[in-house]
Amino acid sequence: MRTSIVLAIEPGVEALGLSGDLEKNLKFLSKLGYDGFELFLLEPSSIRADWLNRKRKEYGLEVSAIGTGLLYTRLGLSFSSPEPKVREEAVRKFKEYIELSSKLSAPVIVGSVRGRNEKKQEGLEYFKKCFEECQAHAEKCSTFLLLEPMNRYETNLINTVEQALNFLRDFRGSKILVDTFHANIEEASIGRSLLEAGDRLHHLHLADSNRLAPGRGHLNFQEVFSSLRTLKFGGFVSAEIIPWPDPQTAAIETIQFLRNEKATR
Repeated sequence: MRTSIVLAIEPGVEALGLSGDLEKNLKFLSKLGYDGFELFLLEPSSIRADWLNRKRKEYGLEVSAIGTGLLYTRLGLSFSSPEPKVREEAVRKFKEYIELSSKLSAPVIVGSVRGRNEKKQEGLEYFKKCFEECQAHAEKCSTFLLLEPMNRYETNLINTVEQALNFLRDFRGSKILVDTFHANIEEASIGRSLLEAGDRLHHLHLADSNRLAPGRGHLNFQEVFSSLRTLKFGGFVSAEIIPWPDPQTAAIETIQFLRNEKATR
C-alpha cells in the first residue's frame, strides 16, 4: 500500500486535498512521508510533464493518478450527454489527459466525466462508446483507465463495484477505483465490495463518512484495511478529502492515520 493525496496545480482550482503553489506542496508531501500525489487539473496543457517528472523525482514522489472531474463540474462535458457534440468534445479533451498520463506513468480516472442521463440505458450506451474510444487511445499511449463507482446523488450511471465489474467485462485493460465516501452510501459492506473488486482494484480514494480526513467521521476503516490486507493490495490509498480545518492539517491527519494503520498490522 502506498500513500497519496489529491493535489490541484492551477490557480482557481480547489482540490479535495491540497491546492496552491505546486513545488511548495511537493516539498510538504515529501517531508510528511507521502509516496505520491493525485494530479487534479482542468487543462493538461497547463503543466509541463518533463518539469513535473524532474520535480517529483527530486522529492521522491509518484503521480498516483490523474483526475478528470473538472471536465464535467466546470465545463459541463460528459460521456453520457444526449448531445453528440458534447460527447465528442468530452472525448477530445479526455484524450489530452491520457496523453499527459502516458508521460507521467499514471492512470486516468473516469469519475464525474461520465455525467448523468435521465434515460439511464441511453446514457450507459453513450458512456460505453466514449469509454471504448478512450480506452483504445489509452492503450495506444501505454496507459490505462480507472473507473470509479460514484454515489446516486452524483450520477445514475454505475454506482457500485458490482456494476463497475459488469461494465468492465468488455474492457479488460481498465481497472477500478473505489472511493470510501461513495461506497459508504452505495455498498452494503465496503470491505466486501473491495474483495469483490479483487485484482481489478488498482486505486482507493480514502475519506471518512463526511468526506473529511479519516478519523473525523464514523466509517469502519478496520473493515477497509482488513480487506486490503486480504487482497495484498499494493496500489495507492489516496486521500480525497475536504481540506478542513485547513489543507495542511487535513494532510497531516491523514498520513498519521495511515501510519497508525500500518503500525497496528
